[in-house]
Amino acid sequence: MAQILLQIDAPMARQLEKVAPASSRQRSRFIRLAIQKALMDLQELDTRDAYARHPDAPAAFDARAWGEWKARPPKRKKR
Repeated sequence: MAQILLQIDAPMARQLEKVAPASSRQRSRFIRLAIQKALMDLQELDTRDAYARHPDAPAAFDARAWGEWKARPPKRKKR
């Protein structure tokens, strides 16, 4: 696993200490999850941009057509 030395300003360090104190050994996990979320958010933006540049083709089936569909009355069986 790679190690990264990270410097943050004092206000951010105080906020981090409140949510992930160093003594609880949760700080590294918190930072890893925050980085992972940020990377996923960036990937989502890239995907949105790609769809905006190359939108999907219109659907061959128009779901609104089902609103016009009416069920036929049931056939009665002859006795």
